[in-house]
Amino acid sequence: MSDENTHMAAAAEPVKPPAKRWWAVLQREDWIVVGWVMGIKVLLFIFGAKSFRILENKPLPGKSGWLDIWNRWDSLHYLQVAQFGYNAASVMKAWFYPLFPWCTRLVAYFVSHNYLVSAFIVSGFSSIAAAIFLRRIVQFDHNTRTSHWAVWFFLIFPTAYYLHIG
Repeated sequence: MSDENTHMAAAAEPVKPPAKRWWAVLQREDWIVVGWVMGIKVLLFIFGAKSFRILENKPLPGKSGWLDIWNRWDSLHYLQVAQFGYNAASVMKAWFYPLFPWCTRLVAYFVSHNYLVSAFIVSGFSSIAAAIFLRRIVQFDHNTRTSHWAVWFFLIFPTAYYLHIG
């Protein structure tokens, strides 16, 4: 009788499902979007490096020249805020939102102490997350094909290269 009670008590206990891996959270359609983002990033960097060599008529600068050519425009200011923070001398740069520089500083602390590489890492994860969230939001109201088209046009829009650079 006691064996029966023990067996019944064990059968009544809920069985815990196995822990999911972090990559199992993404659906098949999400992985397609991640592939698109990474593919467009690679094509953009190749196109940028080739264009720089043609337009400037000189080789890429330094050992990480394919990254250095993107260190222009607002990137300089964001990296300065990430390295030194906001101070009285940089009042002109106060309109930059602090989340990206903070994330860049955090990644630089853990990864490489190279703020430019850290900015590309933060930008890469952010663009992947934005593309996945856009696909999922569009899929609430439309089918999978429409959500894929929305992400595709989001990624190839002419100003979308800001998603891919630091």
